[in-house]
Amino acid sequence: MKSFNIILATCCLGGGALALTGAEAPAAPGLTLHESDSSTIVASGEVLLRSESWDWFGDSGDAYSFAFQRTRLNLSAKTGNFELFIQPQYVSMWSLPDDASPAGKGPSGMGALYYAHNGEDNPDSAGFHQAWVRLSGLPMEGSVQLGRMTYASGLEHRRSEDGVKFNALKDMRLGDRLVSSFEWSAFARAFDGIRIDGKLPGGLPVTLSWFYLTQGGWEKDFNDSMEDVRLASLAITAPKGLILHDAEIGFFAHNYRDERSCTQRVDNSGISSGRADIDVTAIGAHLVVIRPMGGKQWDYLLWGVYETGDWYELDHSAYAVAAETGFQWIQAPMKPWLRVGYFLGSGVDDPSDGEHNTFFQLIPGTRKYQLFPYYDLQNNESFYAQLILAPRKDVKIRIDYALNRLAESADRWYMGTGATQKKGNVFGYIGRGSGGDTDLSQEASVMLNYTYNKHLDINLFYAHVWGGDVIENIYADDKDADYFSIEATLKF
Repeated sequence: MKSFNIILATCCLGGGALALTGAEAPAAPGLTLHESDSSTIVASGEVLLRSESWDWFGDSGDAYSFAFQRTRLNLSAKTGNFELFIQPQYVSMWSLPDDASPAGKGPSGMGALYYAHNGEDNPDSAGFHQAWVRLSGLPMEGSVQLGRMTYASGLEHRRSEDGVKFNALKDMRLGDRLVSSFEWSAFARAFDGIRIDGKLPGGLPVTLSWFYLTQGGWEKDFNDSMEDVRLASLAITAPKGLILHDAEIGFFAHNYRDERSCTQRVDNSGISSGRADIDVTAIGAHLVVIRPMGGKQWDYLLWGVYETGDWYELDHSAYAVAAETGFQWIQAPMKPWLRVGYFLGSGVDDPSDGEHNTFFQLIPGTRKYQLFPYYDLQNNESFYAQLILAPRKDVKIRIDYALNRLAESADRWYMGTGATQKKGNVFGYIGRGSGGDTDLSQEASVMLNYTYNKHLDINLFYAHVWGGDVIENIYADDKDADYFSIEATLKF
């Protein structure tokens, strides 16, 4: 392993740690400014500080460290059926690498992507991550939300009565696969528009939404809306127990339209374009089940999507599927939870046939499904195993192993999280050549989460990647990589 140049912060305050188990989180603090029988006003906040060390494949500007802080203040007010929420955000970054994009090989990790977006070693910015109003008490148990808000596909409907572990499983392995606010990144993203929630006959919750995306993720000007990127979504959920015992069934459709003035085209067609021209509809479903078995619990998750539409001048047709299962010994010491899974995202097998068959992940949350985010789920086939332990109530340990392949050797190795800039030469995904191979990597990682109290949560993470033939074709001098982060969340 190459040596790390780790930035050590004198005080680590942060957030964005992944859900590790079904443990009940401490109640978040806050200051009640006003409370009466008909109305409440509450102020709260959160500070995130994370230090990241990247030891990327190869040996040219690939080892670096950087850090950032993100401060959010929250003001929520509710009276009757009316609710208001405002969340300003300030982000500052330090020591981004300015030499971590070797010619012909692309950015060496996320620090290089931050620098490519902003052209600064220490970018900072302020604006509003959220600012919305909601009116509830409408027909069909409905509500309407207007303004700037967060959104995560797969998590449109959540109920406390489903249980902490059931919701934790949804957070960890269902949410954000296609659409996400990308909270792990420094600047995150948000959605400007309207969301309508209600219930269909039979009690089926339904969510309709129409959004413009904001910039964000790697881009410091997160306050700007991207009017040329639009998302329309429909989600219908049969809650746990409504159709199948202990099971939630969901159906969804997302239409993504992208007409940005962006000169980077990320596919393997070899065709240049002056602007994006993408109109993709993704239709799919999910099934989430947790079954008690005495002092044990068995869970399984199925997820699938089919995509159709237009990719520039090409017809788009693609798919992705995921199948996962787990078993937890809830009465054993450390409550071990073992899970295994398989994922397949389609790729292009013939670049000359006039079709685009690469699964397009829309605007997902990079990191949740790739703990070391050097790839995404496009043209990807992965097998993974995961062990989660709780040695103490306030300590959680997660150990992961993954074997990754490209679904098609004629396609590319993709990395990214979707649209982050309204114009320019950064699309939001990166595609590297496969060299005619499919063996991408093996990786192992360990995550340690410590909840000190309701105010402070600390997270440590380390991952190592053993690169396969695809990576060796690009980084012949060194095909291994490492990633380390330390983060904490301070809530007040």
